[in-house]
Amino acid sequence: MFRPAADPQGMPSVSPTSLAIAKATLLDSGGWISTQRVVSPSLLVAGSAACGGAVAAEDHLELVPERWFFASNPDRTLMRAVLGGTFYVDPAGWSHDLAARLLDAFVSRVGELPYFTTSRASRWMVADEHTRVADLMRGADFALTAVTPDLLELQVADDPDAPATGFRCLEPGRSDIPGFVQITLPLDADAAVLLDLARVIVAEAPVVGGSAGYTFRWAPMVGGNAFDEMYRVTRRFLGFDLQVPELWAPLARRHATTSWLTAVSHHHPDRVGCLEGLEREAEVHLEPNRSCVLVRAGERPGLGDVNSMQWPEAMARAAAWMAPLLPKEFPAPPGLFSEEGAADRWARRLFEVDGWR
Repeated sequence: MFRPAADPQGMPSVSPTSLAIAKATLLDSGGWISTQRVVSPSLLVAGSAACGGAVAAEDHLELVPERWFFASNPDRTLMRAVLGGTFYVDPAGWSHDLAARLLDAFVSRVGELPYFTTSRASRWMVADEHTRVADLMRGADFALTAVTPDLLELQVADDPDAPATGFRCLEPGRSDIPGFVQITLPLDADAAVLLDLARVIVAEAPVVGGSAGYTFRWAPMVGGNAFDEMYRVTRRFLGFDLQVPELWAPLARRHATTSWLTAVSHHHPDRVGCLEGLEREAEVHLEPNRSCVLVRAGERPGLGDVNSMQWPEAMARAAAWMAPLLPKEFPAPPGLFSEEGAADRWARRLFEVDGWR
């Protein structure tokens, strides 16, 4: 039915010195970043009519590297630029069946993925052609997913290091901290697929916040190095979101970040004025759902490439209206974002661009 994934080769040293050496070595041979992209054909189909037809790839998407890796071990991924979303879910509304339904919706659009792991597994597993992870989740006798009702973590991916396509959900247990559902698609996938999946999540789950658009996924063991690279990318491409659910879940009820898609809870105390302002923006669309409003800023996500003088105007105007929803002090991810004020400046980059640049 399934088997353990083979142990990956040892992760190379990730000290600043070794990373710099890796960069220098690869730059000598044409650059340390691979720009090759492999996208599932199912993710390149025309989008739904509700999104205005197919959502085309950004004109200058080829300027963004898709994958970062180390010279000493090029098969191991440091991080990826992706199209993805993270939505925070009220713990009171969580269940195995909800997680299975959301995974079913994801797989129906992108296909089955080879690797999976759960709260009780000590390593990634490989499913064979007859295994559906969502069905395994529903089986109480399945040892890896027969976890207690108040604790569930599931990851399904095409790459255990940093997925280009993946699904992850986490229910933290008995605390009041929201769980989350995270979906990942290749960087140049059709954004209509992301919108479709986001609509499913906010319709099925009691979502209290979240965002979706251009973002990153990274290997957990090299987080500091990955965030340094994200810092550099986001200085040029303002449209990239950071989605760090382990760090930002405690803030989800009062909102964490804004992006192309932003979920605003019905219970947020400052939501009324923000939504009234957003309703006056022609390019911003509001979709009320069971526990939140899904805000869509424009027909597709924007890169906001300052070098090409691209400006994601709809995203910037939406972010400005939702500024009161940002926390007064933004929790800082590792690396360069931990410098004083850097995380706050990044969170306000779309409407206070001079502070970030």
